[in-house]
Amino acid sequence: MRVKDVIEYINVFANESFQYEWDNSGFQLGNRNDEVRRILITLDITNEVIDEAIREHCDMIISHHPLFFSTSMNIEQSSIKGDMIFKLIKNNINVYSAHTPMDVSTIGLNMFMAKKLGLSEIEPLERYVSDKCEDDANLFGLGAVGNLDTRMPVNIDGLLKKVKKAYNTNVLKVTNNYNTHGILSKVALCTGAGGDLLEMVKEKGAKVFITSDTKYHEMQEFVDNDIVLINVGHYNAEICFLEIMNELLKMKFHEIELIKSEEKNVESFAYFV
Repeated sequence: MRVKDVIEYINVFANESFQYEWDNSGFQLGNRNDEVRRILITLDITNEVIDEAIREHCDMIISHHPLFFSTSMNIEQSSIKGDMIFKLIKNNINVYSAHTPMDVSTIGLNMFMAKKLGLSEIEPLERYVSDKCEDDANLFGLGAVGNLDTRMPVNIDGLLKKVKKAYNTNVLKVTNNYNTHGILSKVALCTGAGGDLLEMVKEKGAKVFITSDTKYHEMQEFVDNDIVLINVGHYNAEICFLEIMNELLKMKFHEIELIKSEEKNVESFAYFV
């Protein structure tokens, strides 16, 4: 099996044409004709992750966040990024990143987390429209919104327990209007940074929004609009990428060994209470 075969398969459910203009998803580094026997799956590409790929004799790394966000850069081995690139080339490791295409896919991060929370009648906060891929059945959209099970009424305390379990965290940052609602019915979410999606959340009628990386004034605006904002942290919102990509590749490539990275795929912050 070759690198190009893996890329072709990923593009079935997370086509590169799905990505937003500011993104740089796709083939980052390497040779599309190289053979692939072992793939390391990771959220981010760091020096520690590259060292792990070398130890595990991997031919390819598949990440959520791209190795390159900027198209213009100087590559010097003395820099951190330059050293990473030289190390990847020296060890013949190919790199592919599936960022926003996995966010907006029907089997991507937002849909995965919505289902993990037990939401039903799930729809995107915004349909993603592109003349390159408007008829693609695998294109879902930005964020997700759905209904909680009315047979088992949930208030904010119950929802916070669900969120902690689904996102595998013991710490949540919640706006101070959290106790102003009774039984909840509709919840919206966006993996990654979604603090600028207030108008979409309002339009869908959700009274709770789960996301990460929200700014101070963004949180104030949610409070002013009587919406509870739950900040789970960027890592917790997107680490599910490893599980999703691992399962999708496992269904197709039985002869390739898949490894979920254990290096630096941890929360970057430590919390003191």
